[in-house]
Amino acid sequence: MHLDDIVEFSIRIVKASLRILGRHFDKYLIPFLQNVIAAYKLNHLASFLYAVEFCLLDYSTHREYEAIFQDAFDHLSHHTITKVLTDFRDYEDNPDVAFDFFGLCCRLIKVNKTLFFKSPSLEGILNMWVIGIGIDNQDAIKTHQSFFCQLLNTINNDLSKVAPLMNSEE
Repeated sequence: MHLDDIVEFSIRIVKASLRILGRHFDKYLIPFLQNVIAAYKLNHLASFLYAVEFCLLDYSTHREYEAIFQDAFDHLSHHTITKVLTDFRDYEDNPDVAFDFFGLCCRLIKVNKTLFFKSPSLEGILNMWVIGIGIDNQDAIKTHQSFFCQLLNTINNDLSKVAPLMNSEE
């Protein structure tokens, strides 16, 4: 068994625990996410990105956890941009990281777009997305494209809400 498999299995156990425990998992959430951030910096395994994504999904309505999710996203994004997916070859070597990173971005835009747009890594994420155009991995292509569609849809929806206000001022 490889490290990737062990980590993935462990993350799945945590996910099941979170779902079973519900709000009783709260006391473990912050330490768990802090450990995920630290572990990702040592071993850039896609399972760590997935861990933040499923926690985000389960805790997206709990505003008291916004700071830890912002911190997690900022750290994971910065590390991914600067160390993991820095050029096209990195995408080819780490398609699972590309898949889970852009999956995490999509999830964050859907459940709390403010956290996504507040990230200091936003420009780097967009540059990283451009670098990944043309990746030859079906799963990675899926979330790579979904991310950009989600981003454009969110911007379009927000602009459509602002446009009538701007027109009424004229």
